[in-house]
Amino acid sequence: MLGLMIGVGVLDLLFGIGVMLDIEGGSFAHFETPWSHSLVMALLWSMLYAAWFRARGIGVAAAMAAAVFSHWLLDLVSHHPDMQLWPYSTVELGYGAHFGGLGGWLEMLITLCGVLAYCRWAWRQRDTRRRWGIIALVMGVALTLEIVVVG
Repeated sequence: MLGLMIGVGVLDLLFGIGVMLDIEGGSFAHFETPWSHSLVMALLWSMLYAAWFRARGIGVAAAMAAAVFSHWLLDLVSHHPDMQLWPYSTVELGYGAHFGGLGGWLEMLITLCGVLAYCRWAWRQRDTRRRWGIIALVMGVALTLEIVVVG
């Protein structure tokens, strides 16, 4: 389950690394994400992440690839047209502008559903470490929302 939770954030983790290396960046109005969020690279990162889990079976590997790629699909709905087909492509995808801000709310709702599903699963494990993990996860999400929303 942790692999899935990490998987859905892989593209944003790679974006953060790309910003630090000065190969990605931009502004909130228009992101430059050729190496982390272009369609071709998202597929490649999905396959590489899945390969890491191949020893656990093809089903697990496929689920991990789907987790990583689901991030790209959700960004397609919520981003303005700034997601390229391949690095430095002139074709940019994104339907967020067409939803008039609804895309961001949709993204937060789907993320919240994922966090709640993980919390429900982890709480039922009756494992103290996982319960502390839930508390840390909820606090991390709350802190992130505080920083992003309040500034």
